[in-house]
Amino acid sequence: MTERTGTRAAKAKPQKFPQAGTSTVPLSSLQFGHTDDAVGVNARVVDRDQGLDELAASILAHGLIQPLMVRPDAGASFTVVAGNRRLAALRQLVEAGKLADADPRVSVVVRDLQDGEALEISLAENLARLPLHPVDQFEVFARLGTGPNAIGEEAIATRFGIERKEVRQRLALGRLAPEILAAWRSGEIRAESAQAFTLARNMDHQREVFEKLQQGDQLQSYHIQAAFSQNVERADSRFVKFVGLDTYTAAGGTVRADLFSDRQDLTRPDILHRLVQQKIETIAEQLRAEGWSWVSLRDDLAQDHYRWERLQPADLQFTKEEETELARIQERQEEQDCHGAEYTRLNQRARTIESEVEARAFTPEERSRAGAIINIGYDGDVGITRGVVAPGAAPAATSAAAEEVEAGPKPISAALAQGLSEQLSNAIAAGLATDRDLALSVVLASFLTTLGSPCIVRHNGRGAGPLEERIGDLRMGKFGDVLQTLSAMPTPHRLDVLAAVAGAAIDASVSARGGNTASAKGVDMRAIDAIVGSIDADEMRQQLACQFDAEAYFTAATKAHAIAALVEIHGRNTCISPKKGDIAGLAAIEAKKHGWLPPELRTVHYDGPGAAKPKAKKTTRRKAAAEPVLQAAE
Repeated sequence: MTERTGTRAAKAKPQKFPQAGTSTVPLSSLQFGHTDDAVGVNARVVDRDQGLDELAASILAHGLIQPLMVRPDAGASFTVVAGNRRLAALRQLVEAGKLADADPRVSVVVRDLQDGEALEISLAENLARLPLHPVDQFEVFARLGTGPNAIGEEAIATRFGIERKEVRQRLALGRLAPEILAAWRSGEIRAESAQAFTLARNMDHQREVFEKLQQGDQLQSYHIQAAFSQNVERADSRFVKFVGLDTYTAAGGTVRADLFSDRQDLTRPDILHRLVQQKIETIAEQLRAEGWSWVSLRDDLAQDHYRWERLQPADLQFTKEEETELARIQERQEEQDCHGAEYTRLNQRARTIESEVEARAFTPEERSRAGAIINIGYDGDVGITRGVVAPGAAPAATSAAAEEVEAGPKPISAALAQGLSEQLSNAIAAGLATDRDLALSVVLASFLTTLGSPCIVRHNGRGAGPLEERIGDLRMGKFGDVLQTLSAMPTPHRLDVLAAVAGAAIDASVSARGGNTASAKGVDMRAIDAIVGSIDADEMRQQLACQFDAEAYFTAATKAHAIAALVEIHGRNTCISPKKGDIAGLAAIEAKKHGWLPPELRTVHYDGPGAAKPKAKKTTRRKAAAEPVLQAAE
């Protein structure tokens, strides 16, 4: 509508830069709006050549979407005012021979502009553009790659001049769950966090982790990566190197690649563990064939195994061929260009020769008395330590099978003991969280005692699960806010929270007991017994059964432990196979079927196979309370 003053209409201001029509001119007639030593009329100085490959690919695939703005020069040439990068991309295509015409005609808008006006137009072009939000861009890429008219990854890479990996990255980001894309748009998460969500199995998995971490205000990338890294094995672990990635994939294993880093994860660790056990068992059988009375993986031995006596062979006899090969290896390793994989391979070969010589040097009597330890190194290489005498070993030789059944299994490894004790902590926590009265007593007792309680009042114990399930919308924020929220709760609800907090504070793990390590909290085993003995028996049995991971336990434990479990369940070893993997697999099935638990998880409530039989004589209540609740010693 025209604005009027009185009866006369106000005159509109004339446009400074009148519109001009589009025409075409030869590419050879176009000159850059800048020179190497001067700005000219091109406002852009930095990054003039950045992204030219992508721009050239786009022009080749989609044509020149926007014409260049130029001003006429003397003769038949023109200076580009807006579009100098497009001019550079066109010249690049001509030089590469990708255009049919060596001097194609280019769409331009011609304007007669002075230097100041041309510079202003160049500045306006660069300032007025609003780049797409990354989410908008990636969603469009995802749409291009799906549907009946979908464009393949290779075609997208060619049309936009980007690498195939970058195409996969953009497609993966564009296919994230809508909730995650919305959080990215709103600024709730950053690009690194969005990238971490591409590790999920599917969109439902993305939503599950997003909702859980959002409630705890933990949407940082490292929290997301940790959530998706559970139940996977890193492809650069020593066990993967030991077995071989190709062997794992040939057995049906799958590998998840992180699109935004070089990390790879094995998503079927059960297959990897089976292959590891099979290969270890093959090595162990070879060592038993040498006559050693026992063979064990170093990870399965007690922490002080390095203190055990080791027999030294009297005389190492190298053959002439072995001496020659070792000398050649040493000579090659001393050369300057021998390094990396070659040096490592030669080193492993030298150790293999020395190990073979050592194996021949022990006498039959020494082999019958001692054993051999298998160690898997950081690079997956195998080291064998022969002649190790276990504490209490008899001088007479016994077969490996007889030792496993008659002598019973050796102590479990420290790592396995820690894992079982954490399962015990979780079971106690879950049981305690269901009993408000007991939880109140435990928390008060923990406040009133200075040492020994496994209930660490600030909830930094092992049982976080029950707390997360029971606090609902209660956010663990500032003290004043939490106090206000709790004060408004009905007393029964607060007691539920108290029970959950008491459970979350429990730490009955091995590392928390005693005071000799940095992680120790001085927890007294008798205090653990006191809490466990007060929890409802049925509840405790149910929670222990839920926490015990039979497959993981028997995979990590020795074959002797699996045989001992089968003997407790059935009175004999019911597995017809001599292989550790087969025995462990059967033991895991039978343990779950019959409610078997390892000694480290047997509380006073345990009534499964191998449970301690009640004594015939009666005992007083005071004496019964003094008996340890956990049947196994620490």
